[in-house]
Amino acid sequence: MPLARLHNSQRLAPDYVSAETLLGLSGDLRLVRIVAHPLRPRREIDRLGRHLLARFDGLEVNAKDLAMIGASAKAHLRNLAGGSGMYIVAGSDAHHPLQLGTVWHESPDALGAAPQREWLSTVEVHHGPIFEIEQLVMAASEAKSRILREHGIVRTGS
Repeated sequence: MPLARLHNSQRLAPDYVSAETLLGLSGDLRLVRIVAHPLRPRREIDRLGRHLLARFDGLEVNAKDLAMIGASAKAHLRNLAGGSGMYIVAGSDAHHPLQLGTVWHESPDALGAAPQREWLSTVEVHHGPIFEIEQLVMAASEAKSRILREHGIVRTGS
């Protein structure tokens, strides 16, 4: 069933699909499933429950998490992943050019057309200096807020 055709009973909010529904819809696809922003307020990873968490391949660490939590974010994620076999991966996107390159992967193996779970085992996550990341995240947030204000758009969340 395409995501656009999900019945309202499968949604928690008009633009939100539950993790359980999304995992069910993607179950037969050969995907790498990553929990994005697992450390953010109101998006805590433990809200997923162990039965759903076990169906993911990795946990994301990104510039905003590092700016909010510090270098201990990676250690905290490794602890959360525990013995589950999940990997820690660098953020897959940046919402502002200032954040590009603040967190990255290094792997001795070349990445093919699409990431596969086996490739994740070769990945090591690196990041720049935390102070620099904090400054870049703050500058990016201020720039995004200014652009939204200029266009009359009110931000309702992070």
